[in-house]
Amino acid sequence: MKSVLVIDDDPLIRKTLSSYLSKKGFEAVAAEDGEEGIQKYEEHIPDLVILDIRLPDVDGLEVLGRIREKNPNASIIIMTAYDDMKTTIEAIKSGAFEYLVKPLDYVELDLTIDKAFQIRSLEDKVSYLLEEKQKEYTIDNIIGRSIKMREVFKLIGSVANTRANVLIQGESGTGKELVAKAIHYT
Repeated sequence: MKSVLVIDDDPLIRKTLSSYLSKKGFEAVAAEDGEEGIQKYEEHIPDLVILDIRLPDVDGLEVLGRIREKNPNASIIIMTAYDDMKTTIEAIKSGAFEYLVKPLDYVELDLTIDKAFQIRSLEDKVSYLLEEKQKEYTIDNIIGRSIKMREVFKLIGSVANTRANVLIQGESGTGKELVAKAIHYT
């Protein structure tokens, strides 16, 4: 079951939103201010955060930043009663996934939540595929124990983390492509 953390100082909004999310099949966790929200984020590590921009103790943008410090991939939807373009831009630049204006339109909320989970799923798949690709083309997959091959391994290690252009020459079937991919994915 996916979990959603709702951080809002208005008890009616917290209760209504938590109840709505529970009916939609989410585990809803609620916090009434920024500090409690950060604490509950650390305890539960929810899949999604719905965060009010105006909180009594800590500014919502600060809460956003502190959560993103802990988890740069956190999906956070900002909501506010004030349609302030400057704050919207700042929130998006700070890593908010989306920005919704109160009173919430539940159709828009549903679409935004679905989109956040779809994008998170795609990001996870891309991450996994990149890791698998990197494993496929490591130096360990190049066979050879001769002194010349050890020199090639050292060269791969020395240029792998640079932005240098590398020219790889050799006869057909000697492993130029394996060396190129080892350099690229190392």
